[in-house]
Amino acid sequence: MNPQYQAFTQTGAGHSGGFIRLLVTSIAMVSAGISMAAQVTLSNLAQIYSGSQKSATVVTSPVGLNYSITYAGSTTPPTNAGSYAVVATVVDPVETGSASGTLVISKASQTITMGEFAEKTYGNEPFTVAATANSGLPVTKWESSDPSVASITSSGLVTLLGAGQTSIIASNTGNTNYNAAWIARPLNVARSLAPLPTGVQTVTYNGTAQGLDPGALPSGQATEISYRDTQFAEAAATPEVVFQNGPDTLDLSYLSTGFQAVGYWSLAKYASLGGTARKLDSCDVTLVSWARYDTSSPNGYLPWANAHPELVIPPKPGISVPGDSGGYYHPVTLSFYEYENDGVIESYRLLTSQTTQTLIPWRPSTLADGVTPYPANTNGTAFRVSFSFPDGVILPPNVWVVVSYNTSSFGQVPVGVPGPYDSLNIARPSGQQAGSTLLPSSTLLYKDWRWQSSSGSNGPMLSLRAIPTNATTVAPLNAATYEVKTKPAAFGTDARSTSMLVINKAPLEVNLSNLTQIRDGNPKPVTVSTVPGGIVTSVTYAGFPVAVVPSALGKYPVTATSANPNYEGQASGTLHIGDSYSSWQTATFAGSGLPPEKITDTADPDDDGLSNFLEYAFNLNPITGDNSSPVGFGYSGNTLTFTYRRNLHALDLDYAIQDTTDLADPLSWSLVTPLSQAIESDDGSTRVITATVAEPTGQPRYFMRLQTTR
Repeated sequence: MNPQYQAFTQTGAGHSGGFIRLLVTSIAMVSAGISMAAQVTLSNLAQIYSGSQKSATVVTSPVGLNYSITYAGSTTPPTNAGSYAVVATVVDPVETGSASGTLVISKASQTITMGEFAEKTYGNEPFTVAATANSGLPVTKWESSDPSVASITSSGLVTLLGAGQTSIIASNTGNTNYNAAWIARPLNVARSLAPLPTGVQTVTYNGTAQGLDPGALPSGQATEISYRDTQFAEAAATPEVVFQNGPDTLDLSYLSTGFQAVGYWSLAKYASLGGTARKLDSCDVTLVSWARYDTSSPNGYLPWANAHPELVIPPKPGISVPGDSGGYYHPVTLSFYEYENDGVIESYRLLTSQTTQTLIPWRPSTLADGVTPYPANTNGTAFRVSFSFPDGVILPPNVWVVVSYNTSSFGQVPVGVPGPYDSLNIARPSGQQAGSTLLPSSTLLYKDWRWQSSSGSNGPMLSLRAIPTNATTVAPLNAATYEVKTKPAAFGTDARSTSMLVINKAPLEVNLSNLTQIRDGNPKPVTVSTVPGGIVTSVTYAGFPVAVVPSALGKYPVTATSANPNYEGQASGTLHIGDSYSSWQTATFAGSGLPPEKITDTADPDDDGLSNFLEYAFNLNPITGDNSSPVGFGYSGNTLTFTYRRNLHALDLDYAIQDTTDLADPLSWSLVTPLSQAIESDDGSTRVITATVAEPTGQPRYFMRLQTTR
């Protein structure tokens, strides 16, 4: 080693490296002469910032004495908000006196102005909003109270993300002289009439239902729309009764109401379905026939039928009847409508219709039980018509059921040729209410009865069956791929079209914090936050499941991943569980049996010349001795090298290389900025570093040291 250079190490104790000064100030008080005491009073010490200087009011007694006044040591009154020490002193050859106080200039309030918003429609182009503050300060933050309806950028650009209501909020944080301020304006976004899809439609989850709008169809073309999450397979299931308002066993006859009396069809207002099955399977409707076939009186009327001579055979011209086959065939149609009522307007949307050729039985002259004639409160022979719906439309909770007997004279769309008569009755449950003996406990009765005419508060008797399904008419909310089926509203048409709706997961911002922690024997989980907030995440440490949270010294890769099915996002980092000097002492000397004086900062229990504090700094063992030099010094050419160990788990230490040319002056040490630093070794716990510095010139002696401080 070159003889004119020397090196030694020094460490300071305590927070400043071990250098403590004591400053003692003496104050001498001197009084001379005789003076009169005057009273000085300060007022007007609470004021509000206005952009002009603010002065305190001074009153002396005796009145009118000259005085000097300072504000925080200045004779100039302050302008800006803040607290200022005020001292007013009498300036008079005889009178003396002073007063002190604090002038507080409070921040001024400010007002932000923003215009009202016209109603928007989802699908409108983004637009920019503006707001101004009377303070002249700019808006520093824009927010939307419901980000699922609209988002807003830092420049005030609003993008509509869904229908609903949100508030656009403009704010600024204020400054030295102004308090923070904000303003909110409501923004209403109406639903758009999005067209039905013809292929795959892709949207992003936004917290609101994102189905297709049947109102987008042309007038009169309402369509049933169903959604099925494709991650769940359709399972075969047994049909369930979801509505029934008649007995299981068909009676001989029922009270009935004629189709003729109501124009051309009969229906109830709506039925509320029970259970959870909603895929339409089948429906049985009970009808009542008045018609009678009697070959013995081809041109006359039997006495019991005189009330309805039009129902008696011989048939009408051109009508062929099956005679003694038991009746005649004629088409009967059953239709289902979705019913909606927003409190102002009722609306009905056709879901599906089926038409079947039905054998309508003749009415016998006597009932099967031998009762002749028919009781006055019955109208004819009861029979059921069964309808099957292989199309499997998805029923909403409330449906409107329509039974239609179409002939050349009557019906929504007259079909076929006239039967022996142009009227038919539907059996009615005589105003049965929910919970009656005719109703299974699992079903519901119509909430209200209504015919198209004023013939009475009753409706058709039917039994409706549906199949459990994971398809629904409710617009989907969650991220998934949905099979979408649409059904045209053409009367009697069963054709369906299928498309796909993909709701992608929304992006999630995931943030990790609390990545540096001090070991204490307990698990050290990181802190995870998300934007938007409150989204559950799954956290892994070094590849272990979330339940395994590390507690030992070390560095652990950490990954937090969204565990919410509607959001995707991930963040990675490194959790460093390290030491403070205190935690190192606890872990290192636990169970050592050393007396307290041997585990202090400056103690050297292994007598290797290094204090416990330095053993900690260099990641050495203070009990057994390491026989390892923690620092080294070298000289080569025009540079010097300084090598030292660093404890990578010491989270509370600062390491600094310092130099001086005068050991006698403790204040002469200064920080060295190395030309370069190289890592000689790093095992994850200890790093050996070599710092290269320029050779000092013109110095007879030169010293370097490594200072470690907490």
